[in-house]
Amino acid sequence: MGSKTNFMKSNNQRGEWTTRDELVSRISDGLGWRDSRVLEAIELFSLGPRSNFLEPPPGMSPGDVYPWRFNRALSYLRRPLILRRGQSGPEILWGDRHLETARENLLSLCLTGRLKARSGAMRAFIGKRRNKQGKDFNDSVADTLRDSLKLPTKRRVRKIGKLRFDNLGDIDVLAADASRKHIIVLECKDLSVARTPHELLDEVTHLLYGDRKHRSVVAKHEDRIRWVREHRSEVLKFFEIPARTGWRVVSYIVVDEALITPHLLKCPIAVLSLEQLKKGLP
Repeated sequence: MGSKTNFMKSNNQRGEWTTRDELVSRISDGLGWRDSRVLEAIELFSLGPRSNFLEPPPGMSPGDVYPWRFNRALSYLRRPLILRRGQSGPEILWGDRHLETARENLLSLCLTGRLKARSGAMRAFIGKRRNKQGKDFNDSVADTLRDSLKLPTKRRVRKIGKLRFDNLGDIDVLAADASRKHIIVLECKDLSVARTPHELLDEVTHLLYGDRKHRSVVAKHEDRIRWVREHRSEVLKFFEIPARTGWRVVSYIVVDEALITPHLLKCPIAVLSLEQLKKGLP
């Protein structure tokens, strides 16, 4: 899309329109693309008339046409080219500033992992971006415990000594507080991908309840907590701390921003924001 916007702006087109055939010819000549590829790109970034505005076209979902939904595939922000019927055939309208805004929005969706990808290659790219975001947030939480709270800390723990977690997954952050005799088990959840109430509801549902195919994040985390409780002496040895009685296992879910949800819905594990964690554990 960046190549297309740069090419169209290079012709000093401001709030312009032209026939679709003429636009295809310009872009094809300017970028060296086949006409079929140019048409595919125009189709991907254009909005045309629909007989029923609230009826999604084939391949789209109802959420793609609801004006109040964020990150819609059929929004003007995602499709800055307007397709209309002209006397000599289809015509395309656009504005330079909005074209630039749409380009920046698309780039942001890709880099923040919020684009609802359709192709396998793009889904793989988005998955990598989300994994990186999660890893970076995980590291921020671990760094806070280590640097601000001065606690010995391990991150992304897959085994304790020679003991593995089997099918329990890894512990995002594991720490030990000798002064309070607490083994601290943290689950880190970066919710920055959720920008709207609907998206936030999806994330919180995944966090607390799961669905028919997947157990919730909380349920899986509770399994890991039970494992740590059953292997306290091994965990203390992992931290090179003498195994003594009186140690408790405490657990928290750490999110990037404070949530009102834990105050409205029952959650078996305390939820802290990263800012709250920086002030100290309860």
